[in-house]
Amino acid sequence: MPDLIAREGEDGWDVAWEKDITPWDAGAPQQSLVNVLKSGKLPFSTTGRALVPGCGRAYDAVAIASILGVQTTAIDISPLAVENAKKFVKTTAPDMEEKITIKQEDFFKLDETQPFDLIYDYTFFVALPHELRPAWAAKMTALARPNSYLITLMAPLGLPKTDIGPPYYSEPAHYDELLDGKGWEKALDEGPVNSTEGSRWPQKLVVWKRV
Repeated sequence: MPDLIAREGEDGWDVAWEKDITPWDAGAPQQSLVNVLKSGKLPFSTTGRALVPGCGRAYDAVAIASILGVQTTAIDISPLAVENAKKFVKTTAPDMEEKITIKQEDFFKLDETQPFDLIYDYTFFVALPHELRPAWAAKMTALARPNSYLITLMAPLGLPKTDIGPPYYSEPAHYDELLDGKGWEKALDEGPVNSTEGSRWPQKLVVWKRV
């Protein structure tokens, strides 16, 4: 992936989907996401709106929409990812088509006047160069309603400490530095979690509450 994105830039994500170079695609929703949504540990909204940036094939967007019943917006920078996501929903979860909006869009250009009740980040943070991470945090804060939640499924962890990516080197402390006490507080810290079968990346799940 690093060589592909370095060579192709933003278009590299489309090339990755075309050539099936998608190590983040586990073929199913992340089990740790499903577990936390069903656990009852936190009062997630069942009537609001959810956002999944970098949605890929939208497995997790389907899980959020089906478990919570919320209107879910799934976005990706790659037109081919969006096409694949729409096909996945249409063929495997047609009853969710009215609940899920899938579109090609730049996360950093999203409208901030219609904030969300839940935002979910899995491999989106690590797809961004280190210098964009403060902008990621600022945009997350701007897009979140008061008392809303941000689920960060941190993966992959334990990468070499370099500036080469994506995925870019990331540790839980990097999220803490950007969010903790800066409009967010930790609502749940699951520690290391088991990844979905088909995903080979070590993970940690932390849920943040907008304050």
